[in-house]
Amino acid sequence: MKQLTLLGFAGMMVAIALVMAGCGGGEYTGCPSDMVLDMDGNIASQGSAAAPRRIVVFRQDTPGSQRAAAVRNAGGEVLADLKLVHGVAARLPEAAARRLAARQDVQSIEIDHERQISPKGGNGGGNSGGDDSPSARPSPTPAPAPAQTLEWNIDRVDAEAAQAAAITGAGVRLAIMDTGVGPHPDLNVVGGYNAANPRKPNEWQDIHGHGTHCAGIAAALDNSFGVVGVAPSARLYSVCVMDKRQQMFDSYIIAGLQWCIDNGIQVVSMSLGGPDPGVLGTACQAAADAGIVLVAAAGNEYGAVCYPAAFSSVIAVSATGRDDEFAYFSNRGPEVELSAPGLYVRSTCASRLDSGGDGYEVLSGTSMATPHVAGAACLAIQRGWSNVRDALRATADDLGAAGRDPLFGFGLVDAEEAGTNAQYGDDLPPS
Repeated sequence: MKQLTLLGFAGMMVAIALVMAGCGGGEYTGCPSDMVLDMDGNIASQGSAAAPRRIVVFRQDTPGSQRAAAVRNAGGEVLADLKLVHGVAARLPEAAARRLAARQDVQSIEIDHERQISPKGGNGGGNSGGDDSPSARPSPTPAPAPAQTLEWNIDRVDAEAAQAAAITGAGVRLAIMDTGVGPHPDLNVVGGYNAANPRKPNEWQDIHGHGTHCAGIAAALDNSFGVVGVAPSARLYSVCVMDKRQQMFDSYIIAGLQWCIDNGIQVVSMSLGGPDPGVLGTACQAAADAGIVLVAAAGNEYGAVCYPAAFSSVIAVSATGRDDEFAYFSNRGPEVELSAPGLYVRSTCASRLDSGGDGYEVLSGTSMATPHVAGAACLAIQRGWSNVRDALRATADDLGAAGRDPLFGFGLVDAEEAGTNAQYGDDLPPS
């Protein structure tokens, strides 16, 4: 039976606060409920003339050109073709939605949900904001790069022990699906895609700071300065799913997942989330079926696991502290699969370079926990596990209640064991 998923405007307008500070730091409350936005990014009302964003899902046998034509003929504005879900992202007036709902080849009309990044907070400082392309950045003389240190979080997951055994993620294709990545001297980004603006696909640099911080945790270079990531030799890609208004929609993420499939990405790290599943679940399942290991943040709302982490196709990651304590803000639930360090994690920060700083920042959140698991997945792939997800589960250090539990899942990710199937490190929290 065809379903028209069109929620009325009344009752679904929930204000969301996202206070951005530091390198994409800040705090927001809630796996935020969805907003319907007008063309200027303002919350639309019942009488607004601006059309809300929707995803029109067609039957699988409907050609892409026919999908777009159907939306235009109904009076909608086509934003993007989403072949991964056999859909079209569009702005649809209510009359256009009714016309499309009557078509036999339309399966459903979904909200194009807005997602949010998942940092809990930082140490202050300004975010990049606006146009963060290299040509638009101010260029003060940066502070000297600090000598490379082994941060507590990398030590805690024993990534340095895997690296000592020459398991560094070499050759594995890792995508940070976020606000963009870099540029940063401690990161080697080999390519990427701007899924939020397909007209400028190569403008994938960080427009906020959050993605750069996550990238450093997963894959900062093993050199003489800064920090080192879990998988420093991974082939790092930036998939930007935040637009210049600092909004992230499901349609951007779906387009980004399609790019990852088309470009042979093996691991995708998603430190973002929202409360409603939507058609994003179909896209995540398609990416997982294509062999991609998907990892996502559980969220920071002291409650239920957000989406996409809550999908069965995705590894949901909760956050821990230096003493393996469960992070007070971290979401929890039966979907949690692994945990990783997410309290006071120091990593790469492009905006710190912009302001003349040393290029590093401390942040907390399940956003920070997630790239530890993504990096460990790269090590497991290099090691040759036939089922990477099972390997990460089997090698995790059990915390909390015996076996899988709603706080830590199967336990704290162990990059060393995932990468070598051997125990060299002390497997204990740093003193």
